[in-house]
Amino acid sequence: MAIQGDLSQFSLPELLKFLQDGQKTGRLSIQSFEAINIKQLRYVSSANQTYFIWFRAGRIITMANRLDGLGLLTILQQRHQLSLREIPKIVRYCPAQVPLGSYLSTCGVLQPRQLSALFSIQVMQQMLSLFQLSQGQFRFVELALSPYLEMTGLSIQATAATLPALRVLKDWHAFQDKLPSGQSGLKLSHNPPQLRLSQIEKQLLHLVDGQQPLVQLAPQLGISLLALQKMALRLIYAGLAREVPLVGALLPVETMETRLAKQEDQNPHQLSNRFIESLTAYLQKSRFGSATQRMAIHASAYSH
Repeated sequence: MAIQGDLSQFSLPELLKFLQDGQKTGRLSIQSFEAINIKQLRYVSSANQTYFIWFRAGRIITMANRLDGLGLLTILQQRHQLSLREIPKIVRYCPAQVPLGSYLSTCGVLQPRQLSALFSIQVMQQMLSLFQLSQGQFRFVELALSPYLEMTGLSIQATAATLPALRVLKDWHAFQDKLPSGQSGLKLSHNPPQLRLSQIEKQLLHLVDGQQPLVQLAPQLGISLLALQKMALRLIYAGLAREVPLVGALLPVETMETRLAKQEDQNPHQLSNRFIESLTAYLQKSRFGSATQRMAIHASAYSH
């Protein structure tokens, strides 16, 4: 089963949370429009315009911008932790279905802190680049096999990678229409994940009660409404809070039939009922399923 769609309608944080909550196992490909256009013109696409993220039971286990299995080995060689001559030997002797990082740790080549640093470079730093994309396409393919030569043996919740990436994001153009309304409130999520928060994020979560609109909370925290909206969106994407439309702030409801009719005009490909039902059910349980904030669905699914 493959799921594909457009980042302009299904943002990357929403997609990552959907895969995490669904405990999906497989590979997510993210390709910018620039890379797509180059490919259509039959030129070679730049490697840094396509990203691949592997999931196991909803957790990110590795990330790369190539599919030859040499991404992690290249990082090790660039950091002078492996020589170019050692790479063929490492590939030959690393046991099947054992993460490369775990094997190198067992051999004494890498220490735990070095593995953590590698995982940060491999996943967290590349994630920052991904969040800069405002346009592009995604494709998720369910896979049973994992790329062991690309794995450190570490993993992370997708939402745990989302939160720090959005903290340092400078260009919020891609998320402008996702920001919660200043007239909406925030409410704590049930069973929120355990994530490392900044002091002001903790203060916000201590204040939210689902009754006060953000426009009233901003002065209490001593920040602008826009800064608070961005912080609120980070916490929503991380699964820590949800937006609550307050009385008097509701907008007209757009029906699913209307959204699908618009979608069919824009995309002639037939939509998968199974994927639509799955995604709709997920959105109804989260902030993204609210009548005032639901996103348009732009995805197609098909079986191999």
